[in-house]
Amino acid sequence: MFKNTKMNFQAARPGTRTTGSSKPEFKLLGVFNRFQLNSVASKVTGAKNGDFITIFVDSEAPFEEGYAIAINADPKNQAKLAAVKGKEGVGRKLTFNYSGVYSQMLQKSPAANEASAAGLVEMGLMHTNTTKEGNVTYLANESIIFEVGEGFEYEISEGKTITMYPLINPNVEVNDDNFAGDNTDDED
Repeated sequence: MFKNTKMNFQAARPGTRTTGSSKPEFKLLGVFNRFQLNSVASKVTGAKNGDFITIFVDSEAPFEEGYAIAINADPKNQAKLAAVKGKEGVGRKLTFNYSGVYSQMLQKSPAANEASAAGLVEMGLMHTNTTKEGNVTYLANESIIFEVGEGFEYEISEGKTITMYPLINPNVEVNDDNFAGDNTDDED
């Protein structure tokens, strides 16, 4: 068997999850106006259930550099973050609704005009799905996953700075016909 008595074995930790991404991610989900921060992004930004998120858009920047987020930054333009089953604490998968910018991201242009779900269907970016109850839902043909970049201080008004996190390295994934997004477990 083992002849080397100088080995340095250590017990492996049971129960460690290895699924999901190890990168902080911001995801445009398949359901119209629905977004998600993964648990790593929650840790990086300090975001938790009940906090508020603001998405900032630079309409003059290319798609890959046109977006940033901040937590609890702008009381006029924000969406409430929710953890699955209302679980508390930092490090949870968080979802939220945010209209307007969803259609710009799906069109891959910070300068794009806002579009309704029906307008996105006309553009070929979404499709409709009828549930067994007869309800019509709008589902995106693609999901876009941004990496959440390193935070930086940004002055939004004289004497008021916030920490902003750029959304970088977008990755586009094709969704299947019934894809609605990942709203399952609170961890990745």
